[in-house]
Amino acid sequence: PSAAPAGPDLEPSPTDSVIESNKVNVNVEKDHLGNIIVTFQGGSGLAQVNKIDVTLNRADGQVKTTEVGTKVDDSVTLEGTRNTDRVMVYVSMKNGQKYKIIDTLVPFKARP
Repeated sequence: PSAAPAGPDLEPSPTDSVIESNKVNVNVEKDHLGNIIVTFQGGSGLAQVNKIDVTLNRADGQVKTTEVGTKVDDSVTLEGTRNTDRVMVYVSMKNGQKYKIIDTLVPFKARP
């Protein structure tokens, strides 16, 4: 039997557990236009962060990647869809470790 064609990968997988001293907070939200805003909010691991990468798996199958700055309130906006998209956030630490801290589905919410 032939495998069904692979659609967009919209299945979140578990995130990494991060020790308290390396924890950082990143907020992911989608606006009424379908744009996905990813904002770095700092945390106890702030001084250890080397890089923050964001991967967007769009509902239409496109994959977009970008970087968020490492200063508190740095943010990046990605063009999502008017459907449910998947967002993964990876934090690379100065010691070379890399953690996946977010893997979530971001639904589109139309304005009421």
